[in-house]
Amino acid sequence: RSIRMADNLMQKVAQERLLQLIRKDSITGCWNFIGSLGVSGYGKFVYSGKVRRAHRVAYEFWCKPIQTGFHLHHVCENRCCCNPEHLSPMTSSVHARISVNLITYKNSRKTHCPRGHELIDGNLEESHRKAGKRKCLICEKERLQRRSRALGYNQWHPGGHGRPPKDRGIQ
Repeated sequence: RSIRMADNLMQKVAQERLLQLIRKDSITGCWNFIGSLGVSGYGKFVYSGKVRRAHRVAYEFWCKPIQTGFHLHHVCENRCCCNPEHLSPMTSSVHARISVNLITYKNSRKTHCPRGHELIDGNLEESHRKAGKRKCLICEKERLQRRSRALGYNQWHPGGHGRPPKDRGIQ
């Protein structure tokens, strides 16, 4: 019981400390974190001895724990916002599709690779598709062929890889 009370007291102190680092914008409704920001623009907040993203700590303080593997989407598109009403938990694949500021959002809208090959199911590497990524198989095959030629591999080995057979004097 006393451990739980101590944990509650520590959480209350951390909540107060977080609130001191937030400035509420009456126009946008954003709770802007004014403490240290990471290079990506998200607030950095020390909680339980770890540096964590401030918006995630705020969501867990005032809403509920974030499920493992879930991201918090800033509905306001303001990375330093800690307003729980502006944060929506979702999977990484859904987050990548709707977050217009993410490179994954921009890449997911592309229909062709940089070399002009169409990005369709038959031309996408399966292992990358499962991870929510896309890799052009035609480009990958061409890259491997260039690499093989550069390393001295040739067509005698199945798949075009490997060293050429040794000359054993047989013609």
